[in-house]
Amino acid sequence: MNTGGDDATKGGDSSGNEVRDDDDDSSGSSDDTIHAVPAPKINFFRQRQRKERDHLRESVTALEAQLVALQTQHAAAAALESPWRRRATLLKADNAYALLENDQLRQTLRAHIAFGHALRATTWPAPPTVSLVVDVPWRARRLSANAAQRHNAARAISWHQYTQLTRAMVAGGLVDCAVEKTSSVPKSWPGDIVVVETATCRLLAVDFEAVADTLWAVMVGGIPDVERPNFVLETFGDDVVYVDAPRRFAGLRGRNVDVIRRSKEVKRHVIVSRSILQDDVRCLDDDVAFVCNEEKWVVIDGSDGPAKTSVKFFMRSTPPQLGAARSSLEAMKEMETVVHNLMVDAIAMARGTERTVMQFL
Repeated sequence: MNTGGDDATKGGDSSGNEVRDDDDDSSGSSDDTIHAVPAPKINFFRQRQRKERDHLRESVTALEAQLVALQTQHAAAAALESPWRRRATLLKADNAYALLENDQLRQTLRAHIAFGHALRATTWPAPPTVSLVVDVPWRARRLSANAAQRHNAARAISWHQYTQLTRAMVAGGLVDCAVEKTSSVPKSWPGDIVVVETATCRLLAVDFEAVADTLWAVMVGGIPDVERPNFVLETFGDDVVYVDAPRRFAGLRGRNVDVIRRSKEVKRHVIVSRSILQDDVRCLDDDVAFVCNEEKWVVIDGSDGPAKTSVKFFMRSTPPQLGAARSSLEAMKEMETVVHNLMVDAIAMARGTERTVMQFL
């Protein structure tokens, strides 16, 4: 037997190690390629989204912490502010809003003027429609004949007066009322408008709620004032009353109808009043020579303790509007002494109301 030939046929070396031919290597490599798992692809878009989300979460956390710190800092600073600083901040905000509103109205007016000058050009765009001054109830001081609009206008007018309380007390020097006083000062506003401001401060040893109830009753006609009687015309809720207070000024018969609001607070009551210049239900009589234009603020403060009450009264009045009976040059000439008459009338009104109230305390 030729065993050597068989070994040679099988293939091998002298050391006995098996030698694989090229065909075996090719077959094994092909099998590995078929059964190998492909490497996963990296989704760079989702990876970038995750990074952005994590960054946003960190930013939100940091901003929330910053907001809490700023709120804490603001609360601490507000607690240390003086009352005068708080009032000044509020008045500054009111002035900024008024200037912004004035600028917007000026821009709208310019647009309407430009539109009027360019009516011949059919392609000229019309300016946007805005609410003009006369459309705002508290600016127009008008009560319409429509019941719902009338009710809303009366409440809006009286509420606006209440929002102006701080400004009125500052203007009258009544914020810190330590001593009794009475003053009446004429002022000139832009547009040659004459304004008379009357301020009165009284200190009473009576409970402030009793004073407030009595003063309210006098102003709405519940307690008759012989010199200046008031008559209730309508009520717009429990806290707003529409009254008629007949007035004579410079020897002429006039009309004075007011919307009066009462606001009850913890340690004080506030009563505000505003003249109505036009009433679509109650038209002017032919013999009415003028329509009063006044606004009043009364603060009955009992924060100093029981049986210690301060009454702060501030009234601003302008020359009355002339009625149809006196809309002539002669009537205007009769108003030459209007400032003096306004001052005398305002002081007389304050003192007359004070006397009536004191009779029932």
